[in-house]
Amino acid sequence: MVLPLKLDGKYEKGHVYHPRRLMGRFKAQILSGTLLLTLLAFFISRHWIHKSPAVYYPKQIDWSGLPVKGALVVLARENEVHDIRGTMIDIEDRLHTKHKYPWVILGDQPYSPRFQALVSSMAPGRVYFGQTQTWHEPSYIDIKKVEETMSQMANEGIYRGESLSWRKMARYNVGYIADHPLLQQAEYYWKVQPRARYLCDIKEDPFVMMKSQSKKLAYAIAMVEDGRTIPSLWTHVKEFIEANPDITLPSSSTILPWMLNDEGTFNRKHIWNNFMIISLDFMRSKEYRAFFEHLEHTGGFFYERWSDAPVQTFAAALFLKRDEVHFMQDFGYSYSVGLQCPADSLVGAELQCICDPTDSFREYIHIAP
Repeated sequence: MVLPLKLDGKYEKGHVYHPRRLMGRFKAQILSGTLLLTLLAFFISRHWIHKSPAVYYPKQIDWSGLPVKGALVVLARENEVHDIRGTMIDIEDRLHTKHKYPWVILGDQPYSPRFQALVSSMAPGRVYFGQTQTWHEPSYIDIKKVEETMSQMANEGIYRGESLSWRKMARYNVGYIADHPLLQQAEYYWKVQPRARYLCDIKEDPFVMMKSQSKKLAYAIAMVEDGRTIPSLWTHVKEFIEANPDITLPSSSTILPWMLNDEGTFNRKHIWNNFMIISLDFMRSKEYRAFFEHLEHTGGFFYERWSDAPVQTFAAALFLKRDEVHFMQDFGYSYSVGLQCPADSLVGAELQCICDPTDSFREYIHIAP
């Protein structure tokens, strides 16, 4: 038997309430309070976070006041937020130019308000966020075959050999980033890698230098690729050269000889493009697009594990003159196993470098003026 409950005070004196009825009133009050808090949180997120000029996803970049339409571009995941911030601090502190170039942060998933706020605070008013397009593998790719390759490469200990997302990233960097809506009007993009360090002051505006000297690609480090990741790449490049002799430059005027052994085989040398500044007009050119589409349809980005670096180096070797490729000899830069420090100690002192030239990875860098 349930006894009625007698309440005084707020309720009518002497009125008797059944406990179930009383609990219903309490639940209604709790639900109404929860609803109020939910609406308040929604209002704050809509009008305080998402509508903040530094965080809002804009449709176009404001290029006004810039001598060159150049952007610093980061392709990153949500969990790399502090890696991005650290690299941004380096560049913002080291880049001595009155021109405040925009930052473009791209990911395959929408960034959270927290991520946007933290990254935007590094360069207030100049950070633009966007989502990648054409990220997933084409419909003709046999994903089971890809999974078999990834499993085999994982067993062999190949760097990123097990990663599907890494393959998507490499393909996107080579073929699709130049078409992102935020970069439609951009002339150059500076590829920024999360966790990379910039070790010297940058006194010359790199974008102005690139445009004034008609440079199309700038780099700091060159490497040799793991041959297990690109077994068929050179074969497909040769197929393209043979099929398109009218759009490729004579090899004597390009960096292609640097990439080949004496017998004409690929020596796996390439520009390490985790730092590069590249002309987006070059990446949008019909020659570059034809080359990418040829490689895209082989499936090598997925069935093997082609990195964007050797593919873009081949593109430069086929379509750019040697003097359009520029070595940033006064840059101080490090990422993973690679480091570049100015060879001239006087230059290093002037640029307040925090690196030792003897640690530089110099074996393959001298490929262009």
